[in-house]
Amino acid sequence: MSSKLLGQNDCKLFDTWVEQVNGKRYKVNPQTLSKKGQENFCKSQGGQLAMIKSKVEEDIITTLIGDNQTWIGITNFHNEICLNESCEDHLAWSDGTMFKYDANMFTKDFNFGAGHNCCRIKGPECNDNDCASLFAGICEVTCSD
Repeated sequence: MSSKLLGQNDCKLFDTWVEQVNGKRYKVNPQTLSKKGQENFCKSQGGQLAMIKSKVEEDIITTLIGDNQTWIGITNFHNEICLNESCEDHLAWSDGTMFKYDANMFTKDFNFGAGHNCCRIKGPECNDNDCASLFAGICEVTCSD
């Protein structure tokens, strides 16, 4: 499963979202909500919490959010401590795909402690956090050519 794919005509419904070179459109929700609240917001807008699966996506998202703490679509579903490569069996993206760590892609460590199952980013830094914490969110949709 991948990011929510929309037909070309459907993308016209997202004309207020920021279109990027990777074929996705993004919308930042500055309202501070829990991770679940941001997931629900993105779904209500027709998207999902954004995923960072490439260096291009990391650059796009960090540019869009600036220095704001922002929820992204990754969860530590095993609630286990992990760092970078050791997170590969523990983290899943919002589309259900498993996290794959690539040191050449991610600028900062993916570091999850016990009891913190959700990830917020601030600039290029990904930190685990309690899912009930209140942060902004960034949504995405993928448009077809």
